[in-house]
Amino acid sequence: MSMRMRAVIAALVVVVVVAAIGVLFWNRLRSVVSVDDGRLRVVTTFAPLYSFTAAIAGDDALVENLLPPGVGPHDFAFAPSEMERLSQADIVVANGLGLEQWLSNAIRTANSDVTLVEASNGIAMREPDTALQVDPHVWLDPIRAQTMAANIALALATADPAHASAYGTRRDALVARLAALDKEIRTGLSGAFDRRFVGFHDAFGYFAERYGLQTVAVIETSPGKEPSPRDVAQIVSLIRRSGVKALFTEPQFSPALVEAIAVETGLATHSLDPLETAAFSADGYFDGMRANLVALRVAFGIQP
Repeated sequence: MSMRMRAVIAALVVVVVVAAIGVLFWNRLRSVVSVDDGRLRVVTTFAPLYSFTAAIAGDDALVENLLPPGVGPHDFAFAPSEMERLSQADIVVANGLGLEQWLSNAIRTANSDVTLVEASNGIAMREPDTALQVDPHVWLDPIRAQTMAANIALALATADPAHASAYGTRRDALVARLAALDKEIRTGLSGAFDRRFVGFHDAFGYFAERYGLQTVAVIETSPGKEPSPRDVAQIVSLIRRSGVKALFTEPQFSPALVEAIAVETGLATHSLDPLETAAFSADGYFDGMRANLVALRVAFGIQP
């Protein structure tokens, strides 16, 4: 290879390296600008709250979720990146009702000046069917979720009065979407004559109350605590005696136990998602709820 060719190749390598460094620097700079662009910084604790908050915030506030994808709020351990996100927040939107028991200590450590908003504030609670002291799964009822939307919008408007009108407009749009979703679910389940089901854990009590469903049994009565062989045998016996046909898994847990019950009872299994690990998008909640409606219609034998 000639000296001239070597020089040309060396020059090209330098150009490529400089370009790569420039791209990395620009991406880093753009990231810093997006973080420090003056907008209200809001951190949500899990996916449904992200959906509600992102829909209300629009482009007027920066909304991030605290928990990484695929991780639910019942049992969570902080990594340094989550603590950093928390330390930069102006507002933290949580569900409340004991769901995020890990949050208060983290806030005291990372950002004691942050405004904590419990979106469930003011919602009428139900008595749980299991060992839970309080049922926190209020987001699975679209009508109760309207109150959550109002609480979130009020917090954003209070912290950022310049955009209060826009937050209010988007809140109203979200409340209307939730009302339409409620109607869609009612219509979709109207052909179900037997509305009994066996769930994985006691997550769908508010949903069942709203739409006239009956939880016959739950497989896991406490979060993270698997049933004993005796408990499983009792569930199998109950299914056989009652004749219930709808048996549900949840996507964030292994289906092995439910599938074993299905083999013993001759039932098919279906997936019902409490949305605790759903997609982080403004539409993620609605997509997940509609997927649940499809699963319920199939499990209840409702014809298309």
